[in-house]
Amino acid sequence: MSPSLMATDITVSSEDFPTIFERETCTHKGFCPVPCLQSHGSDPYKTHMLYYEQHGTGPTHVVFVNGLNTTLFAWNYQLKALVDRDGGEEYSVLVFDNRGVGYSGYPAGRYTTSAMAEDVITLLDFVGWTGKCELHLVGTSFGGMIAQEVASRIPHRIASLVLAVTTAGARYSWNNLPPVCP
Repeated sequence: MSPSLMATDITVSSEDFPTIFERETCTHKGFCPVPCLQSHGSDPYKTHMLYYEQHGTGPTHVVFVNGLNTTLFAWNYQLKALVDRDGGEEYSVLVFDNRGVGYSGYPAGRYTTSAMAEDVITLLDFVGWTGKCELHLVGTSFGGMIAQEVASRIPHRIASLVLAVTTAGARYSWNNLPPVCP
């Protein structure tokens, strides 16, 4: 990723984008640029933006990955349970809108779990969550598929992986499981 893009933090004020989360716990809010290398067209680097909010200041980093067509607000109760109870001193929670949803950009082309996993990794790098075994990654539905891809790409950064109502993909679906004994 270009260093100039990494430094381009487009921070927004609370009034620009309404939120349902507690403003007092919000430590960062804005857009993360996600460059995508294109094989055609006049601009080889197309960029879209991911909208994110970070709440709490605690040492335990929790990342929530949304399901298909849900916004970051889907994690309202989970964020409140982790951050509001102690003023955010135990947990730092990162929530974001996937590409094509909510306040995030809508890049052209196909949306794949691999590309969306790269979006998440770019966001994690952008907010500085790059330490070894520091991420508690939570994904539900399609977000669980993205979370699995993230965990497979940066396993050294994952402390735990929580998946709900998801699958590893068609190749591993329940009706296509290999036999226990060959």
